Amino acid sequence: MEIEPADLWRILKASGIKYVKFIIVDINGSPRSEIVPIDMAKDFIDGMPGDASSIPSYSTVNRSDFVAYVDPRAVYIEYWQDGKVADVFTMVSDITDKPSPLDPRRLLNDVLGSAKSKGYEFLMGVEVEFFVVKEDGGKPVLADLGIYFDGWNVTEQSQFMKELITAIAEAGINYTKTHHEVAPSQYEINIGAADPLRLADQLIYFKIMAKDIAQKYGLRATFMPKPFWG
Repeated sequence: MEIEPADLWRILKASGIKYVKFIIVDINGSPRSEIVPIDMAKDFIDGMPGDASSIPSYSTVNRSDFVAYVDPRAVYIEYWQDGKVADVFTMVSDITDKPSPLDPRRLLNDVLGSAKSKGYEFLMGVEVEFFVVKEDGGKPVLADLGIYFDGWNVTEQSQFMKELITAIAEAGINYTKTHHEVAPSQYEINIGAADPLRLADQLIYFKIMAKDIAQKYGLRATFMPKPFWG
């Protein structure tokens, strides 16, 4: 049974949520968000207006107004923030209620709907690879000299990784395994099979999670393919 937006607000309020982060995913796959106190979030739960002129490819300055509609199926709690912040993904339309042709979540949802009407359904998993680095003078430097499947040279990052894995499990994400990758300071976390739209949301949410938790340990999580020269 799908949750109505108004019911979603009541559930979040009753669960002790203090802030709602409304998330728009841009055409580059980056999350854009607005954080609203829970009592004010009630006013936006049926649609959050905004200006898309500064979001790549979403609109022009002359036609910049948009409305972001909550997707009640895509709500994740930031447990690493004491469980007080809810990340709520949205789908974007212009002010005439015409769906944005450049909203990647909506595009994927439409493709999946079209496939389902033809009798096809998909499941996808993902191997997320990322670097955990330190900073020296504003530049990324290696946080460890670990090698593939290393269990010896990564103790400095072990607490970060434990908290990250715990947060994934608390979010109900189908986490399957993690290990040190081939390159120094590189890690891999595997997320198991899910509906492609849910999986895409979980990947965005995971990136937010990894970056936030890394900062607590004086580290940086970067999803660049290779953040170092050489």
